[in-house]
Amino acid sequence: MEREHRAAKRALFDTSVWTSHTVVVVDQSGSMRTTDVDGGATRSDAVWLSLALSWVQDEIKSGTRTATDVCSVVVMRDESAVVVNAEPVDWVLFNTLIGFFRNSKPSEGGVYAEAIDLAEACLMRNTLGSCALGLLFFS
Repeated sequence: MEREHRAAKRALFDTSVWTSHTVVVVDQSGSMRTTDVDGGATRSDAVWLSLALSWVQDEIKSGTRTATDVCSVVVMRDESAVVVNAEPVDWVLFNTLIGFFRNSKPSEGGVYAEAIDLAEACLMRNTLGSCALGLLFFS
């Protein structure tokens, strides 16, 4: 798994091989501590699990996403940050998202404008017409 991930990362230096780039903005403000999701999960937990299980695991298993599909994740807190930067959609990304589920905790505030600026910068890394761009916002 690690060897394949490193090879995919090397290949992605050439942005012409990217088939898609999806940027996910995850709200980690105080409201994401709310436990109003089925099963008593917090909103934050539901986002990380949904991304890992539905967006990565299910898509890899069905063959609709491969290592030439790229993902970036912006976390919106008091200060927003890119926490996943143009990573291939693979099992390493899955494990990274599960790590956020286990360790990422919502803070107090969230700065939308800063998160959106970071998301735009991520998307602008590849503007080739052959790369489908997507923006997901979980709040």
